[in-house]
Parts: sequence; structure tokens; C-alpha cells
Amino acid sequence: TMNLLKILRNREISDENSQIKNLQVCPPFLDRLDLDCKLFGHEGCVNCLEFSSNGSVLASGSDDLKIFLWDVYRNKKIASIQSHHRGNIFSVKFLPKSNDSQIVSGAADHCIFGYDLSKPEEPIFRCRCHTSRVKRLACAPELPFTFFSSSEDGCIHQYDTRSPHTCKSTASEPNNKILLLDLKKHQEYCEVKCIAINPRRPEQLAVGSNDCYVRIFDRRMISPMVPFADNPDNITKAGCVQYYAPGHLQSSMADKTQRYTAVTFISFSPNGSEILVNYGSEQIYL
Repeated sequence: TMNLLKILRNREISDENSQIKNLQVCPPFLDRLDLDCKLFGHEGCVNCLEFSSNGSVLASGSDDLKIFLWDVYRNKKIASIQSHHRGNIFSVKFLPKSNDSQIVSGAADHCIFGYDLSKPEEPIFRCRCHTSRVKRLACAPELPFTFFSSSEDGCIHQYDTRSPHTCKSTASEPNNKILLLDLKKHQEYCEVKCIAINPRRPEQLAVGSNDCYVRIFDRRMISPMVPFADNPDNITKAGCVQYYAPGHLQSSMADKTQRYTAVTFISFSPNGSEILVNYGSEQIYL
């Protein structure tokens, strides 16, 4: 049994963070969680959710190729965007420093579109440079006009919405103007499943792919204008990347007869000091 009042009092005079963390998964607190409401509208699987910067609007993307905006205080739909995608929408993001008026989406049709919510009929940004499904987009609060995309083609792109964009990628010749990383140059078979930007240290980019490792890159040591095909040693230079993985999954990966799982979602904590990782068909790790 935990004495909550004693723990909170001790927190004021000493460092009791460990016990406070234990409270977050204490059964009496978990048992109080309950369904608040149901939001109806999509006609397909809902694959992604994203809150606006102030938390008042929730965006959702679905297999029905639509993006809905929800008022989370009144539990009602406030806008519907018929996207220009022709494949399942896997990721939506509000662009930082846009007053939550612009949103970008990525989908199974290899495309990324950006929309101005005041007139969403036509995209304000279009990109077809990926050659496989776009699985995740990422933004950081301190990086206005900038967002990142990851795809099962093994590539990570970096975009600046202030720069005119022209699509010219093919499977054999990527668009080096926006190409930040091409993990196929360093791994025989690679599908990038997810990415995340550290909100406090936006130079840190976390990448999850179809192996057991979470890679955290320092973007200051990577130039999107210098293709790794021309200089493949850049990715291995000291300080460029760190690897994280549970020990037993590393052992399974070393044993070629054992099946290992892919990293399907990663997220930094608000203060940027921790990262939460979900492994498909396995568990969640901090």
C-alpha cells in the first residue's frame, strides 16, 4: 500500500521521482480510467491521431482517405478534408508555428500532401519523391516550416515548406535535395517504419526500422545536400548515431534462425530525456 500524501510531501523536500513514477502505473489509479466518449465519422480504419499545439483540436487520418478535425472539448467533428491520397493515410501532423492552420499527411500511395485548413480543397504542398509507402511524418516545435518523412523505401526526407519543391525521385535516383538518410546504403533490406524528433533537442532524430534497433542520429552531422551514396562513411563517423535495443532482441537478431520484430512507433518524452518504443508483436520499452 502506498501512502500518497507522504510521497507527495517527500517530493517537496527531496527527490522522490522514482516513487512518483510508480504511482503512474499503480492499479488504483489505472482502475479509474474510463471511456470518455466515442467519435464517429470515419468509414475505414483510423491509422493516426495528432493533437494541435494547444490540445484543443484532434486530427485523424483513415483508410477512407479523409482527414477529420475534432473538437475534443465538445466531442464533435468540426472539419472534414477529402485528401488527394489514393492510399491509406498513415500519418498526419500540424505544422509548427503555423497557428495550427496547416497540416501535412503521408500515405500508402507514396505521397505527402500539405493543406491550409482555411481552404483545404487544394493542397499547398505536394511530394511524390518516396518510392514506397510513407509510414510516418515528424515535426518539432522549434523547427518552423520544417518537417520530416519516413518510408518503407528506406529513406528519410527533410522538407522546408518555404522552398519550392519539384519531385524528381526514382528508385535508382533519389531526390538529393531533400534526402537526409538512405538506410538502404547501410542495411541490406531496410524499411523505415517510424521517426521522431526530440522536442527539446531538435537535432536528434530517432529512427525505427524493420530490425530491433532504434537509431538516434545527430542531424548536425548530416547534410541533405550530400547523398550518402557518394560518401557512405558519414553515417558511421563518431557521434553521428547511437543505437538502442533490448538485449534479448539483439540476441535473437544475431541468431539468423530466430524471428525478430520491427520498431513500429517511437516517441520522445516532453523533456526529451526518454524515448518510448513499440515493437510489433512484442512489447513496449522505455
